[in-house]
This record gives sequence, C-alpha cells and structure tokens, in this order.
Amino acid sequence: MNEEWKECDQKKYPGWSISSESRFKLDGELQEIEPEGKFNLVSLGTTKVGLKWVMAYSFLEEIPSKKSGLVNIDGDISNCHPSNLKWSSFAYNNSSKEIKSLENETWLELVGFEEIYQISDMGRVKKNSYTTKDASGEVKQQKAILLSGGAERIYTLINSKTGERRKAHGFELVEDAFSNEFTESDGWRKAELGEGFYSYELNEAGDVRAMATKELIHKRITQYGYVRVKFKKLNLTTADLFLGEVVYSTFSGSSSEVDFIDGNRLDCSFSNLVPKGRPKDYVQPQSKESYASNRLLEAVFNSEFTSKKQLETALKNELAIIRGMK
Repeated sequence: MNEEWKECDQKKYPGWSISSESRFKLDGELQEIEPEGKFNLVSLGTTKVGLKWVMAYSFLEEIPSKKSGLVNIDGDISNCHPSNLKWSSFAYNNSSKEIKSLENETWLELVGFEEIYQISDMGRVKKNSYTTKDASGEVKQQKAILLSGGAERIYTLINSKTGERRKAHGFELVEDAFSNEFTESDGWRKAELGEGFYSYELNEAGDVRAMATKELIHKRITQYGYVRVKFKKLNLTTADLFLGEVVYSTFSGSSSEVDFIDGNRLDCSFSNLVPKGRPKDYVQPQSKESYASNRLLEAVFNSEFTSKKQLETALKNELAIIRGMK
C-alpha cells in the first residue's frame, strides 16, 4: 500500500503534515517522532496530542460532531492507520470495547442486582450484556458496559426486573460483594474504627490502606503536630481521626489517647506509642508479630543457635506460639 501524505489542521499545527504510515513532516522536512505511552501521544511543536486524532482529522472524510468518539475498528489502539479508524457516538464507543480485567482483578455479582451488574475487588463496576427490543419488536443484543469511575465514585444502580434503585459509593459495593472474601494479610490488621466506617487496614508502621482495594491512603492531615487521616463513612461523609490512636487501638486491643515515646507526633508507628499519662519507659503490649520477632532476634544476638536445625526448630516453636495467641 502506498504511503499517502496529508496536511494536519493548519490552525492547530501550522506547517505539519502526516502520512498514512504515522510519519510526520514540518515544513516539508521529515521529523523523528515516536508515539509515547498507552495513548500514543505525539509532540507537534509544543503541543501533545493523540496520534489517532491527528490521523482521523487529516484522513477521514466525515466531519465529526462535537459528541463523536473515535474507535480503532480492530480494537488495537496502537493501529492508527486511517483504514482502522472510525467516528462513532460515545455510546457505541463505550459498548464496543472489550472489558478486560486488570491484573489479579476478581469480579462478583452485586447482591440484589444479580445478572445485571458486577463489581470487582478494585472498585470497577460493569453492566452485563442484555437484550432490548426496538419499536418494530426486533431483539438486539447489547454488549457489556464498563461504568466510568471507580471505587471513589457514587453509582446509581437500577434493577430493571424489580424496579429497585440503589445509590452507593464504590467502596460500599465492594465491601458488600467481597465481605466474605477479605483476609488479613501478613502485617496488616483491620482498623478499629467503630460502626459506620468503610473497612481499612493498618500495619505497625502506621500505613493505612483500603481493605477492599488495597489502595494506600495518602491524604493525611497534620494538625497541632499530630497526624490525622480522613476515613470514609458509609453515609458518604468523612471523619478526621488521629492516626496514632487508631494504630494503638488496632494493635493493642484497647482504646486510649496516646503519647509519643520519642516526642515525634508524626511517627505513628505502634512501637512509638504509649497510653497517655504513662511513663516513656512503659512497656506496651506487643502484637503477636512483634512478640515473636523480638524473641527470635534476642535469641540470635545472644548466640543461642549453633546450627541451622536449631534455628528452624525455634521458628516452628514461635509459629506455634503465634497460632496459640490468635
């Protein structure tokens, strides 16, 4: 197939031209331009734009409306040849995409909306394929649609069979579907927040993540020298809680205002926290993970192990202790 050249939109990209083989010229001189990223962005002067959009506006004869989308006919977004591009409505643009699962993503049916919606453990929601009838009575099969947004979005769900409606936050839908699937990972525990909150996990270093999506929470607020964290509530509001108190109650099993052993109120690790009013040399209750680790470290430094077999035996014994502490 012969390579064909067309001028780009001269109002936006003066002097630029593009070929059907995705090559560019500026004022007639060939330029070395490589598309970047998953959206195949190209730099035309000081402007970055998607390659397929430049190609479509230059080669496709149809003039799109403001509400038009652009699809790669074969589904390969890297194939931006003019013959593989087509203007479309946004509805077609969404429904024609194959919904691909992300790495390690799991999908379950939404309770009350079975066979209509599915939710993933990463907070994505899709509407399953369904059939419709047009005015003539012809039955048409509609493809599954991935709803825009994610775990942070508020979704409005409609059960066309029962008429039931539900408005819910993505995190809430994930928790409803996966409540029996959650397991506490090594070093992470479910945060003790009380009723009405979404589920979060903490580790002893004071890191926070959403239990549903495993997404780290970075929106920490420092006030009066303490670290505060915004925790989402099921009624779609948030609450600012002192992180040190949340960490302490989660890993000690008791609620208390806290002091910081080294005086650094930004260090909310469990090892730096003591109940308020206790002396700084107060020995706080250890979590089972720290308890076992400290015992082993002490034994190693005291040179109690003279062989690999003795160390393996000690590890097995400490594992038994941990299981007994659950």
